[in-house]
Amino acid sequence: MTELKPKGFEDLMGVEYTGVKGQDAVDKLLQEKQGHVKDAFYQEDAGWIDIYWGDKDSGLCHIIKRRAKMGMSGIKFARGLADVLEKGASFPHKNPNRLNIVYKGKLAVITFELKGTETTALLTAFRTNSTNKKD
Repeated sequence: MTELKPKGFEDLMGVEYTGVKGQDAVDKLLQEKQGHVKDAFYQEDAGWIDIYWGDKDSGLCHIIKRRAKMGMSGIKFARGLADVLEKGASFPHKNPNRLNIVYKGKLAVITFELKGTETTALLTAFRTNSTNKKD
């Protein structure tokens, strides 16, 4: 049986890039400025995590634009997200459909539901004052 994707989901995700994981997946999306990589990262508490270019509201595009507005290099910040997702410690988010992952002053927010689908994906990320054992 084929899962029906909600309207807008396919537009948000775009083309799927394969054959890349981890930092290479981030770099691919930064190069293409579109699409997504399924199962780009694995995090014990979240499982497999997809990353996607996204739009102004979520994904790498959102992260880059928001950090740039704060005077940071949005692309440099995005390139550092692989470490957060691979080495970070997780803790609950106030929304039960999300999970926070923190590492060295960066916080990534993972969602377990994207546009009405059971897709685990990087939603957003930003600098934080939170610390943990892995910092």
